[in-house]
Amino acid sequence: MCTDRKNTGMNKLSALQEYVLASANNDATDNAYELGPPADESYYPFNQIQGFWQVDSTSVTIGVTHAASTLLDDNRRSNVNAEMVQLAYDQKFTKINLFAMDNVALNGNAMFSVLRNGCGQSVITEDDEYFVCGKNLVMPHMNVSQR
Repeated sequence: MCTDRKNTGMNKLSALQEYVLASANNDATDNAYELGPPADESYYPFNQIQGFWQVDSTSVTIGVTHAASTLLDDNRRSNVNAEMVQLAYDQKFTKINLFAMDNVALNGNAMFSVLRNGCGQSVITEDDEYFVCGKNLVMPHMNVSQR
């Protein structure tokens, strides 16, 4: 998605956020050219969102040649995983089954915790009260670097 936004003036993180939010929150559709959760849940049972930078051969060549970067290093420096965890913690996704991330070793456990503790995953206790869930839980500690 970010590679499609060249020369538009849109910040790459804003473009990625727009993409993941549309993938989760737009009207349901089975059109491959429209973003949104699947309309036919029996044929498409999962709504997968990709919360990572989209790259092509040109962007990889430029990154390796000029910045001696790697996908893992770019992921760490951009803090994109933490940004995606924050969106999930803020309950910005209305429908999500799978969330794909690069460098899952960096804040992957935080994303797992936030998605797992979403209020839609909660169960009712014996006294008909909900377990604490969603934003009522403390935000997981986020890593800022990885070795």
